[in-house]
Amino acid sequence: MASRLALFALLAAAVCTTAAPVHAARAADGRDQAVRQVERRTGGQVISVETRTRADGQQVYRMRVLLGEGRVRVIEVPAGRRR
Repeated sequence: MASRLALFALLAAAVCTTAAPVHAARAADGRDQAVRQVERRTGGQVISVETRTRADGQQVYRMRVLLGEGRVRVIEVPAGRRR
């Protein structure tokens, strides 16, 4: 009985440690793609990115973009996930 419990705990720990990095990598890929899109569209440089959830449940990437003339513009791009 104790060996089954130990085996279950080991398997659960393995699943938890491998699933989180995969999810984080997917989220980072989406964020990186959004950053590239905003930089292409504005001609500026993204200087910060935050993931936020709006009141309606929509998640967005809130980006601060440094434009060529030295101004900073805030742009929100849908992150593609709802909570």
